[in-house]
Amino acid sequence: MKSIKFQQIMAGHGGRRKGAGRPAGSRNKPRLIDGLPITDCPAKWLLALVNRNDAPMRLRVSAAKALMPFMHPPC
Repeated sequence: MKSIKFQQIMAGHGGRRKGAGRPAGSRNKPRLIDGLPITDCPAKWLLALVNRNDAPMRLRVSAAKALMPFMHPPC
């Protein structure tokens, strides 16, 4: 059983706070990258994305990781 003093101290902590968090109705909007080839081959599309200098670096690295098994198969 917790003491009354501890409960009084913790009474104002936690829970919902006014103005905190993401505004209501906002979303993560995906960024489109124009100029990538329209192809049926995912490897070609990923390679084109890796070579795009205007693409975000995080996205380029993720594409390179996905492409790695196709470019350098295990020995």
